[in-house]
Amino acid sequence: SSGHDIQTGAFIGRRIARTLRSIEVSSGQSALREFLYLFCGNNLPLHDYFWIHVRSYFSNVSDPEKSFFRIINNGSIKYARTNRKLETYVGDHLKQVEDALHIHSFNKNKKSLAVIDRDEQLLISAMNYSVTAGGKRLRPLIMMMVSDLYNLELKNVLPLACGMEYLHTSSLILDDLPAQDNSDLRRGRPTLHKAVIDDDIPEHLCEGRAQLAAVDLIAISMSVINHDLVKNGFSPECVNQVVTEISLSMHDLCIGQMMDLRAAHMGMERKNELLDELDHIAWFKTGKAIEIVLITPAILAMSFSSSLSSSVNVQSINLNSIRELGRLMGILF
Repeated sequence: SSGHDIQTGAFIGRRIARTLRSIEVSSGQSALREFLYLFCGNNLPLHDYFWIHVRSYFSNVSDPEKSFFRIINNGSIKYARTNRKLETYVGDHLKQVEDALHIHSFNKNKKSLAVIDRDEQLLISAMNYSVTAGGKRLRPLIMMMVSDLYNLELKNVLPLACGMEYLHTSSLILDDLPAQDNSDLRRGRPTLHKAVIDDDIPEHLCEGRAQLAAVDLIAISMSVINHDLVKNGFSPECVNQVVTEISLSMHDLCIGQMMDLRAAHMGMERKNELLDELDHIAWFKTGKAIEIVLITPAILAMSFSSSLSSSVNVQSINLNSIRELGRLMGILF
């Protein structure tokens, strides 16, 4: 009924049904009804349409995140070198990432002023608040699985896994800010710009600290990836290529967020190509971040080719095909 093509209407309809279904599943029917009263206002026919008609489609739509992981699960059993389910892989390896993510002081100057130590700690506590807030750890998990396929030692690529999660977290902090999505909650607790951590700063400084913490996470990510990958035996030339790929990916992610921000506040320009534009936003906002965790282990593998088993033919690695896979996974997610 929106006047767009049927494919776009079906896409938006499924998104609406999934959103309403997630409210009902997570908080119950009373919460869904309360949401609809707020959403529909005094428009009773619209309320009834959502409550009766759209809810009848709930059984036909799946949780998108569960569907995504189900696809990865099936693929890992069929294609992965270890032929294991995703859950068992997570149990074996993801704790390494969780343990390594915690950020400590980077200030090595023993003669630094107490005020510097205090304010650095304010930033570190903010970064750790967001980094250790949980989440699926999808990006480091996929990166470690790809590294495993290329027979790379997981302990050697752990700095890259942590660095990618720092970058992802920085993007979430920025995404939640009032000038962007203006979100109050992230992963079930207050977003960083709304959080007073242990009463360490006044509430009116929280937003400024969140901005600084996001920038600091980017700086720490680059430092960890650059320094620790070289320390773990990868050549400086190879690490330079990895950092270049990450930088270009982050640039594209910013373009994607700009597209999303403009579309949210100004509307789509090409009404007859709405689905195509949504795909481009998904590609740049999400697909580029997934692409980079697929590409960077391949680059590391090519530099470490002499130490790989003969079963891995690094000459056959096609980076363009990997980029296309990242694009499709981003749209799928």
